[in-house]
Amino acid sequence: MADVQQQGPDAALDEFIDDVAVADDDSAPSEADVPPLAFEPPVDEESDGGVEGGPTFWESDSEDSSNERAVWGPTPFIHGRGRTPYAEEDYDFGWKASLPAPWYRRGFRGGSVSFPAGASDWAPPDTPTQVENVADIQSDIAEDGRLDGSANRLPATSLDIFTYVLSEIVPRPSELPLQAFFQPGGRGAEAVATLTSIMSTCSLWHDTTASMSAVVWGPLVSAVQDEDGWHIAMGRAGDAKVRLVYRWGVPRELVDAEIERASAIYAGRDCEWRHFGRILSNKNLSAVEVLYLRPNARRMPQTALRIYGPLDMLSLRIYVSTSPIIVNAPLLQYLGLLYHTLEQITSILLNLKKVTLSWLFINKPREGG
Repeated sequence: MADVQQQGPDAALDEFIDDVAVADDDSAPSEADVPPLAFEPPVDEESDGGVEGGPTFWESDSEDSSNERAVWGPTPFIHGRGRTPYAEEDYDFGWKASLPAPWYRRGFRGGSVSFPAGASDWAPPDTPTQVENVADIQSDIAEDGRLDGSANRLPATSLDIFTYVLSEIVPRPSELPLQAFFQPGGRGAEAVATLTSIMSTCSLWHDTTASMSAVVWGPLVSAVQDEDGWHIAMGRAGDAKVRLVYRWGVPRELVDAEIERASAIYAGRDCEWRHFGRILSNKNLSAVEVLYLRPNARRMPQTALRIYGPLDMLSLRIYVSTSPIIVNAPLLQYLGLLYHTLEQITSILLNLKKVTLSWLFINKPREGG
């Protein structure tokens, strides 16, 4: 936990500059693109946004921004032949990233997290010794499958500690949840696996984590990859703000219906082309902090696109789009415009003339039409 540091919103935004990749020039729509089969998700050879390889939109002073955040070792899994508590609960929303065996074989960065007796001020004075046999393991498991005798219980009044730890594990909105982010080996998969392990330590951690919709489950809606996972994730999110991702496997009508409760909206190359200006018009977007709209450009019209707006987005800090949209965003710091005409770029920038941007990116400008 020594590597965990308190970071404000500005630090989180600065880290965003290391996580966004730009498409190569030859990633523009062409006849060489082969349409994906109806039964499999589109896979592109080249990088286009998110955490994939390729040249970055911008550079930072750090050679590897991933080293700047907390690095968690393998969390303590339950060992023995007894029943594993909560094993029947699936928290990966379809990604199958929470199984410990592949993680253990691949290894984590950093050392393991351990809780030796007497090493923690939170540990109860009568910490039980390690269980050695099946009978003892079974005796500690209540009828509902929870380890009532777990030594990892913390004071129930320390809600701020729970909130801090869980918020450090959950990916930030500036970390793009696209492509391989939630697949095994990705930063998002690490977060899901860690949360799954934490919820298996004791009933207090399980119940507290399950109740934190705004901190944990609203953000993890971005991990959904299929319709079944969508319904699970939305049920756990409750009334909390959610991070929405348009991707293959999730009906976009389901995502469209939740736009007004979104804190972040993302679309990457596994999202079929659509003009998001039409979708977002007349929506209440006051809570959206990140708007990253770079759907697959294979079916994008070759002519200039219609511009929409202005849209009031009072919380928006990061805006990258291939769809021309004028925004009223007084807090905007990062702006990326792709496939816009000169007139559209001018209109968007004039509407932001009172905003001090930290970064401006313009790529693949189009002729006016």
